[in-house]
Amino acid sequence: MLAGSKAEKQVLFDFFRYIARFIDDLIGINNAKKLLEYAHEIYPEELILKLENVSRNESGTLVWTPEEATFLSMRLKVNNGKIVTSSYDKRDDFGFTFNRFGWPDSNVDFRRAHDSISTIATNGLLANDHYSDFVRFLQNAVDCFDNHKMRINFLVSNLMKFIERRPCVLSKYGRGRVKIINDIFKKYEKK
Repeated sequence: MLAGSKAEKQVLFDFFRYIARFIDDLIGINNAKKLLEYAHEIYPEELILKLENVSRNESGTLVWTPEEATFLSMRLKVNNGKIVTSSYDKRDDFGFTFNRFGWPDSNVDFRRAHDSISTIATNGLLANDHYSDFVRFLQNAVDCFDNHKMRINFLVSNLMKFIERRPCVLSKYGRGRVKIINDIFKKYEKK
């Protein structure tokens, strides 16, 4: 049990106000050190908490930084005193490649395989505050689809429909539908 006066406990509760948990992932905004200080009173001793505030420097080495952290599929970064989010895929830090999608000539339904770009775009829309991060996220997805011999023209068509059905994409990023599609697929224009 936490010791101290009611006022002291209120100060502690205020420190822990911005903590969220999803299964075994825990995030604490502006209070990581305080959380570690009191963790033994909150969690069983078998639980090992570790900080995930890491990013890669220019040489590719992982370094700790208090201005950036990852939580689930998001990267959170402090920019001018505000938290900005972008997509994060833990698998990118594994150091090896793997298949993210089924092969279209396997037992995966051809149309359904191409339709999954809409789900990926929804995730990108929710996770990325900046347009450049949204475009980069979808470019990476399109590259994965292309590596699996998916048809780019079907992906373009599905993303056009996605944007038509979600005008929030246009308002969030302040770009037109054609501009967004051209930015995502500029690498494939000459193919």
